[in-house]
Amino acid sequence: METIISGECRRFPELRYKDKYLSVTIAPFPHGAIIVSEDITDKKKAEEDRLQLIDHLKHALDEVETLRGLIPICAHCKRIRDVEGLWHGIESYISRHSMVDFSHTMCPECSEVFYPELVNLQRKRGMLKNGHSCTPKTPPVP
Repeated sequence: METIISGECRRFPELRYKDKYLSVTIAPFPHGAIIVSEDITDKKKAEEDRLQLIDHLKHALDEVETLRGLIPICAHCKRIRDVEGLWHGIESYISRHSMVDFSHTMCPECSEVFYPELVNLQRKRGMLKNGHSCTPKTPPVP
């Protein structure tokens, strides 16, 4: 009624009516008004889904840390210096700054250098193939 009395068009871009969202425009004319409504429920739902996805992606991005740039690493022991100047083992540093966990094993070259008796025993029992290269090109770092 206010629109009819004032003589000015009014637009309500989003009105809730029961389980629907409507966009309503009221255009007065002498002794009445034209009321046009559009069901925008699907558009509203899509917008809510989009905003929820954006929020979810922002939250996920906040939790992801990417290792970038130069990482100061000791040439001998391979520990890494953090921004506070403290030194950390490479596994703990990378695990703390990414979503990576480590499992430890030993390459054939290091096995040959550090556990030759075990490697020979495995060869005798047929657990290793003879002839693979176990001669390190550079000495492994303990």
